[in-house]
Amino acid sequence: MKFNKKIILPLAALAAVAIILTAVTAALLTTQTQIPATGTIEPTHSPSPTTLPQPITSINVEIYTDAATTTPLTSLSWGTLSAGATVSRTIYIKNSGTTAETLNMTTTQWNPAAASSVLTLTWNKEASTLDAGAVVPATLTLQVAANPDSVTNFSMNIVITGTA
Repeated sequence: MKFNKKIILPLAALAAVAIILTAVTAALLTTQTQIPATGTIEPTHSPSPTTLPQPITSINVEIYTDAATTTPLTSLSWGTLSAGATVSRTIYIKNSGTTAETLNMTTTQWNPAAASSVLTLTWNKEASTLDAGAVVPATLTLQVAANPDSVTNFSMNIVITGTA
């Protein structure tokens, strides 16, 4: 069998190009997935005997219906309100932690969502400091807009936070 020398060289070049293109295509189709990882490495040495243990600090805010802090507040009823009305409720906040806390109030989970635009909840203890073991009365005030649109029933969560 005779080979034509004029055809062999172009066929060899074509085969080389095909092999290179196959390798390049395979490289282009490769994907990578990165998995972030975190961890903690514990020290291998013991603390120095001169290191004194730090006091444990805890924060905890409890809410009650009474000044004697015998009845925890689990829900709050605002009753039936009229357009433009303002109603207040007194609650009692106890810091059962071991350090002073700064108080903050927010609301979440308004139902219906439109209620958050026609009702305004405020209180008289925002950014107040409550010492460890202390109990303080707090007044929550709910104001209804003059035109509450179609909101007839509502619910929300009142979140009171203590930050050390």
